[in-house]
Amino acid sequence: MISVFSWVAGETANTKWWVTLVAAGIAAIAAISAAALAWRSTRSQTAHTERQRNVDFLRQQLNELYGPIYMRRRASESLRDLLPDKQDDGTRWRLVDHITDVKAGGDLTRIEAIEQILAINSEIENILTSKAGLYESFPPPDILSKFIAHIRLLRISWERGENQSNNRIPFPDDIDDYLLGVIKRLRSHLEALGVSYEVKI
Repeated sequence: MISVFSWVAGETANTKWWVTLVAAGIAAIAAISAAALAWRSTRSQTAHTERQRNVDFLRQQLNELYGPIYMRRRASESLRDLLPDKQDDGTRWRLVDHITDVKAGGDLTRIEAIEQILAINSEIENILTSKAGLYESFPPPDILSKFIAHIRLLRISWERGENQSNNRIPFPDDIDDYLLGVIKRLRSHLEALGVSYEVKI
């Protein structure tokens, strides 16, 4: 009889041991699962934060730098249409060669158009210098520094009422194509991040 009780007691002890082991295993699995879920959640949150940071920066580039400059350039080109396009020999008419003629001619429409163009150029220069941290690439491309140098010298020549000499910094005629290309790339980056535009350019 005693042996039976001993056997039962032993079996009970063994059962308790297995139950403890299984419970410990379940607890360990639960802890690992919780840690894995927490890691995934943190990783997902980090990815979301990084994505939002990229989206915000791209929008800032478009809204504070390239977009405003491009729209000012469009306005400047509309004003440029009030000035001659070609010279008598068929070459492009450039203000730097006709400052004295324009000021002496007294055509107020042309003079006002030029002064508005110069004012827009100053706004563009201010944006380019104050928003330098938003450039698509750094150092910025030469086309932007050439643009700034040209408009500064043009403003000085206009204020002096003198044509520029042959030793000059020519206007970068492809500036608008460059700006449009950057805007398209930035919008493509946004679309890749899930921000869509209904209006295409």
